[in-house]
Amino acid sequence: MNTYDVTGRKLRAEYHKGGEQDTLRTDYCSNLIYEQGRPKMLLVNGGFVTFNDNDNANDSLSFGDGLGGASYHYYLTDHLGNNRVVVGENDSIEQVNHYYPYGGLMAESTGGDTQRYKYNGKELDRMHGLDWYDYGARWMNGLTFTTPDPKAWDYTDVSPYVYCENNPIKFVDPDGRDYDVFYDGASITICATYFTDEKSAESAKEAIAHWNNLNGQFTMDGMPVNFDFTVSVVSSKDIPPGASTEKYIKSKANATISGNTYILKEIDNSNINGETQSGRLVTIDPQKATSLTGAHEVGHTIGLQHSDAGLMTAASSDSKRSDKVSKNEVLNIIRGAVKGKPTKDTKGNSAGKGYFHNTSEYPHKKFKYKMKEIRR
Repeated sequence: MNTYDVTGRKLRAEYHKGGEQDTLRTDYCSNLIYEQGRPKMLLVNGGFVTFNDNDNANDSLSFGDGLGGASYHYYLTDHLGNNRVVVGENDSIEQVNHYYPYGGLMAESTGGDTQRYKYNGKELDRMHGLDWYDYGARWMNGLTFTTPDPKAWDYTDVSPYVYCENNPIKFVDPDGRDYDVFYDGASITICATYFTDEKSAESAKEAIAHWNNLNGQFTMDGMPVNFDFTVSVVSSKDIPPGASTEKYIKSKANATISGNTYILKEIDNSNINGETQSGRLVTIDPQKATSLTGAHEVGHTIGLQHSDAGLMTAASSDSKRSDKVSKNEVLNIIRGAVKGKPTKDTKGNSAGKGYFHNTSEYPHKKFKYKMKEIRR
């Protein structure tokens, strides 16, 4: 039995084998995992930390000199974000995972009980022979999702149960979205995360700050519209030797809910100073970019196409380009998430795909979509 909060985040899993004394209880407190009330694992970027069982009366965590209280473990991943090898802090190989295309474990895999986060970095539930992956919004059985896509009506040519359009070698579908819109009955919050490297971090932070600064400037149907964009910096120390920094960051983003990438990199085309591919891969040329280029490309990841004026004007040299985001553009971001279908430009390029979460008791189908900009 699983327990979730109003946003759909898993808080607890309970497995019953018989009486109460035979119940296994796992609690999820952000990235800290407890089993039977004791801290078991701390999930960190690129791996995890395990804690030795502590029978002290105060049950407090003690890292001590780093040898007695905690042990560090590191993931080696492939291009899809699958955890292939777990390496211990003493360079020992603790787990090796080989996968069939849809995540099923091959017989050659070893150390299966070391940790449960495997295909796409998702938790594999093997209790009572279940063998299902927890994708947050849905469960996947190593071949298909076990429940239909909630936005299946927008993709009538694809089965509502298939995983990443039946092409798991090329694509990954953490839970099917590039940004999220949360509605709690009193407010609307637009969320997204941008993975980047250390040299690109400041540019990424400036880009999302432009959007986060819009908090309180718009209302829809009388409710405030908030922006909650974050940057996750991947340390160079976490990148395996010989691995491509860009590919590694993409794999981290692909394995994360609402994950996008933001990279500073030279673009060969002299007419382009920034671009967004597949609605989630942002590249900024640091030599040609203007102060608004990053924020403009972030706009594409949250469902926006080019406009005639303001921040989303196509050319940075256009006199109509400004820092302005219109109320209609904010409305399009929200509507895009409600529909669950990305917009496309005249060339067929897709903007970011959103997902709508109604965490309230109020039906969102009654939205009137009346936007208002609050003048400051």
